Amino acid sequence: MRELRVDMFSTVDGYANGTMLRLTLVERAVAAPYTVLGWNVVDIVSMTDQLTARGVLFTRYEGMGQDERGIWTAPGGAKIAWFLDPDGNNLSLTEFAAPPEALAAATLSRGTPAKRARIMRRWVGRGYAG
Repeated sequence: MRELRVDMFSTVDGYANGTMLRLTLVERAVAAPYTVLGWNVVDIVSMTDQLTARGVLFTRYEGMGQDERGIWTAPGGAKIAWFLDPDGNNLSLTEFAAPPEALAAATLSRGTPAKRARIMRRWVGRGYAG
């Protein structure tokens, strides 16, 4: 995997078989109220319905304006739903408004313009408006 972004909250590490892995930086491992692991999904409505059918309860936060499934739409258009694992860790699903690789390509400081263009062409070819 390759590191895509590091900020004060997390590290987004590459794609393993097409799956984005977001790691939250902590001093020690304990159940935390913030997102400790999140998945990028193509269809968050379908995924939340599937998980709900399997007994997963999605977390609702007062004042967030989440829909009936517990999905919040961020100002940038990403749709996010949170749930707890059996140990009480906060997990999330995210459907990005634009493909995460395209967003990462636009912010890679080490990426060349040619590399960013190749990534964008690949995502546009897959049907993303990019």
